[in-house]
Amino acid sequence: MLHRINQALPANDQRRYDALITKRQDETLTSAEHDELLCLADRQEAHDADRLAALSDLARLRGLSLT
Repeated sequence: MLHRINQALPANDQRRYDALITKRQDETLTSAEHDELLCLADRQEAHDADRLAALSDLARLRGLSLT
């Protein structure tokens, strides 16, 4: 459970995401890169949801609230 909470998005995915965000801000993002950015954003969202679920499980085990 702690591994799920502490595990970051793979470094290569994070670097690519950051690069694509920069290109989007510079308005130089191609259509294919936009699709890739959406895919990476979906992966990031799924990763964050899994982390939150693990945090919720840990809080419940410890008798704590996340709020």
